[in-house]
Amino acid sequence: MTDPEFLQREYGSTEPLQVRMRMHALYSLHSSDVFDDLTQWARAKLVPQTILDVGMGSGHWYEAIVRHCPSSLYHGIDISEAMIESFSHYAPFTLSAHVSVADAMNVPFSNASMDWVGLHFMLYHVPDPHRALAEAWRVLKPGGLLMTLAHGSMNFSALTALHHRALAHCGWSARTTSEEGFTYTLDNGADYFPSEADVCCHAFPSGLRFPTANAVIAYYQSGFIFRSLNPDARKNDTLYHCLSETMWSFIQDHFTSHDHFDVVGRTGWLWAVKHDNR
Repeated sequence: MTDPEFLQREYGSTEPLQVRMRMHALYSLHSSDVFDDLTQWARAKLVPQTILDVGMGSGHWYEAIVRHCPSSLYHGIDISEAMIESFSHYAPFTLSAHVSVADAMNVPFSNASMDWVGLHFMLYHVPDPHRALAEAWRVLKPGGLLMTLAHGSMNFSALTALHHRALAHCGWSARTTSEEGFTYTLDNGADYFPSEADVCCHAFPSGLRFPTANAVIAYYQSGFIFRSLNPDARKNDTLYHCLSETMWSFIQDHFTSHDHFDVVGRTGWLWAVKHDNR
């Protein structure tokens, strides 16, 4: 999931991300918004003056920051120009905000300049998560808070199982790579933090309950369909159509005897405080 062509296809526009965000808003099994939960939790530990949102996407964390930290100065960076451009719809908000195109592995801010640094649901797209987290740690002030929202390694297992069946049906299982969609997870993410960081985890059950086959397929086609595929396979239109049609058949079969399709797992955040002597 770090292939540049794949990332351009998925994040060169905001549409695929917006589809996934709508699905999570409509069908989440978790009653509250995880960005809102994280922000309230973090504010209880440290009220920030400066916040850096690395890989900001279309600005979901910003919405929670506006609600809970309205006097903070927000900086957002993303490698996708489309994501930066999409931020313009937040113009009516009063929070001071600066956004720019930048790479998570080369953060354009000075040492010890941020009270909070967040990297949310994006480190599995970064070629070198170690470096991205080292950069985040570098710009964090002593006493500051580094946070990363992530999924558990077994999230989406029900959808993954059907996806692998569809790959086999389409004759491509032997040609896929061993790379899976979430190389950075709640389960292994602490290993990517700087060695001097004391990493803690706050996790809870999560997932999606899709009420229709159409909803499952929309989510699947918004990006999950490319999971485990090598770059050549991701560009193969014949494979794309075969997977879409096969998954549609599988999901329709499921709904003949069930009134929903559940995708369950764990979600949460890994976090660390940068102590004065670190």
